[in-house]
Amino acid sequence: MNTAWAWKNNLKKNLAGILALCMFMPMIPHSCSTTGAHQRHEEKAKDAGNKICPVSGKRIDAETKANYEYKGKIYNFCCSTCIEEFKNDPEKYIKNLERRDTKEGTMGVRLP
Repeated sequence: MNTAWAWKNNLKKNLAGILALCMFMPMIPHSCSTTGAHQRHEEKAKDAGNKICPVSGKRIDAETKANYEYKGKIYNFCCSTCIEEFKNDPEKYIKNLERRDTKEGTMGVRLP
């Protein structure tokens, strides 16, 4: 009888310990030795710096501009409607920006 009681008592303690571990484990901060994956995820997107909307070609007003991140760069747009159009074919509009950049000197800013 003592053996059965001791066995049940140990089982209860073990289950309580496992339950406590499962509840508090997510709260324990951990470090990861494979930092490469975390660094890629934590890298911040860089501003593309465009002053002209890649979709409409209009100059971007700082007060009404909209932003959209694509492949690690934040592109500026004259309005949110242009963002939706950009999403349909981002590479096409990025090429438009690059062409303007080549013609005008910098991302949408004309040089004197």
